[in-house]
Amino acid sequence: MSEGALTGTQGEGRRPESNTELRTIGFRLREIQRLLSMRVLQENVRLEAEGLAPVTEAVFFKEGTPGHAVSHHHVKSQAAQLGGLDLGADVRVALLGGAVISGTTGPIDYVPTESLRLELRPRDDSSMRYEIRAVVEETGWSPVTVRRYELGDDDWEVLGVVRSVETE
Repeated sequence: MSEGALTGTQGEGRRPESNTELRTIGFRLREIQRLLSMRVLQENVRLEAEGLAPVTEAVFFKEGTPGHAVSHHHVKSQAAQLGGLDLGADVRVALLGGAVISGTTGPIDYVPTESLRLELRPRDDSSMRYEIRAVVEETGWSPVTVRRYELGDDDWEVLGVVRSVETE
């Protein structure tokens, strides 16, 4: 490798020189992803109003890549949406892996600056319940995750990360 490539003095094709530049690039990419996700959600409203099927993938992360879950802004809006539900509301939750759960909301514990915990009970199975939760960490909201408990199980089973939430 040439000395110019190592020192970052080769002009337009040069590599970022510092962690600050890399963080700035990462921030800009996440912001683009967030804006694209918001635009898809807006477009879905229009498509549904016209009786057309909505776009199913509103988050532009691929599973298995760093940060694939969702942006912090998206997680915060999911937490606010779930935390603002009424007791007994019918909810449909899609997970990143493609699974979908639905049910009626039970106890909801939501503190916008701290955490979300919501219980969801399937309408057709009283022996099962889901817990949807997230917490605020140093870097922002953790991904909203779902876990399941069925009567007779030893412990909760983690199902995955929430991709989208719909009220029915």
